[in-house]
Amino acid sequence: MTSSARPTSAVGPTGHVASTPIAVPTGQAGPVVVAPAGAVRGVWRTVPSATGRAGAHPRSAAFYAIPYAEDPVGDLRLLAPVRRAVWTGVRDAVVPGPTPQRRPFGETTAIPEPSVPGRGVLNLNVFTPAPGAPGTPEGPEAPLPVLVWIHGGGFYAGSPSSPYYDGAAFNRDGVVTVSVSYRLGFDGFGWVPDSDAPVNRGTRDQVTALEWVRENIAAFGGDPGRVTVAGQSAGGASAMSLLSVPRARGLVHGLICESGGTTAATVADARTVAERGAQIAGIAPTLAGWRSLTEEQVLDTAAALGREFPLFDISLDLSRFTHLPDKMSRTFMPVVDGEVITTSTFEAVRHGHSADLPLLTGGVRHEMTGLGPVLADEIGGHSARDLLTEAGLAPELIDCFYAEYPELAHSEPLLVGQVISNGLFHLPMLQWTRLRGEDPLAAGRTWLYDFSWPSTLPAPAGGLAGHCMEVPFVFDCLAHPHADGVQGPGRPQSLADRVHADWVAFIRDGDPGWQPWAADGVGRVYGPAEDRGGWVDREVYALELAMLAADTEH
Repeated sequence: MTSSARPTSAVGPTGHVASTPIAVPTGQAGPVVVAPAGAVRGVWRTVPSATGRAGAHPRSAAFYAIPYAEDPVGDLRLLAPVRRAVWTGVRDAVVPGPTPQRRPFGETTAIPEPSVPGRGVLNLNVFTPAPGAPGTPEGPEAPLPVLVWIHGGGFYAGSPSSPYYDGAAFNRDGVVTVSVSYRLGFDGFGWVPDSDAPVNRGTRDQVTALEWVRENIAAFGGDPGRVTVAGQSAGGASAMSLLSVPRARGLVHGLICESGGTTAATVADARTVAERGAQIAGIAPTLAGWRSLTEEQVLDTAAALGREFPLFDISLDLSRFTHLPDKMSRTFMPVVDGEVITTSTFEAVRHGHSADLPLLTGGVRHEMTGLGPVLADEIGGHSARDLLTEAGLAPELIDCFYAEYPELAHSEPLLVGQVISNGLFHLPMLQWTRLRGEDPLAAGRTWLYDFSWPSTLPAPAGGLAGHCMEVPFVFDCLAHPHADGVQGPGRPQSLADRVHADWVAFIRDGDPGWQPWAADGVGRVYGPAEDRGGWVDREVYALELAMLAADTEH
């Protein structure tokens, strides 16, 4: 998933936290921005890759740990976020702030996302090439488009201060970038019936951060009327869930969903998990009960819940993954509560919520295909064909499945994993794409991509385009050493140039530069092909779309 392998420091290669392979601190006095929320001092960095690029911005200013809400501790613990009061004086914003992530997913993960201790976890980072209002000495000539990034991590882990999420490359290309933190795990999404925010506290945090952006980003050179919200995995699901959040209307002007799932869980789902957690912890399932536990005790309880209510509930019953899911099984998740989130993602799209917003969505070819080998003992001598036949998939679709994934033909567990992966990620994504395609207003504002470039590491660790594979391409940070162990050697900068440029175009213009998705299924494929340096426009997800069509007919 998307958490840190080493939850310690975020210090970059030159010894400064603001240093990454594409942004190097200058050592000069940092810029000061006087925003409505208060004045902040940041860090100037140079962007070496700007050299030789026409119109590129040669430097980036980083402002870390700007609080957008009060610390959610003490009397504010497990309550709705409270907007941060305006501070006096100039606040140093030169190192990342505390992160809601206290424990990463595991020792080795696909994205480096450091954990930082401390109380003030409701903060955000701003990266800008022109830190000042338009027309001021440091500000841009005209307001710049804004990218707001919501990190992934299964609503349990992840960090806004990953070096991958540094906005320097986007700054180089004229985009102000904001990465936001939000409460995770039980603190963010656990059911607490007598709280003023019984569920969806993490979603409330995200919306409060977006309100901060609307009110303050102009002081950093950004345009509050051109805000694209993007995210990957749980961050992508979060971006899509905003379609169903009345308070978010007017705060979002474009959406990018990378490998995101659907939001359709109910308050009853969250209650079931929380009541079991209270039993494990030996407390009443109330605000007072949960506040009686230390942070470590809550984390221990959450870990136990993760074993009983797994993030991905996988099995050999492939019928669950060949039809559109009603929800994704998660330990902690946003839920449809009728107040913060009024309806599921599917229903929001079906009823035309925010159909006027441009949407760029897609995934990677082998999202969670690696889950298949976990079931290898259960699979035994069965083939994926046997299991798909048992699941009721039509023979012609089974033939298409085998033809679509020849690179997995050597491994029945990987083929089974591909079925599960498609059901968890591709089918939900394609359902809202299809629904938008039926809406005259949304049809020309929806773009679909398929990221198929595989890791160049040898099997079993590599060889697939797995979950998170596209993120360093999007942020144009392939030079980061963490990519050595995930993307592998020989990762093509030319492909990063293309992917990143498409994202910049979408954020700037509301159009990535290729044909909007329509019934012919044309999208953009990023892969190892020689076509145009690794990308080509052609039909995408044909098998999964045929499965959805068959599901609808029945």
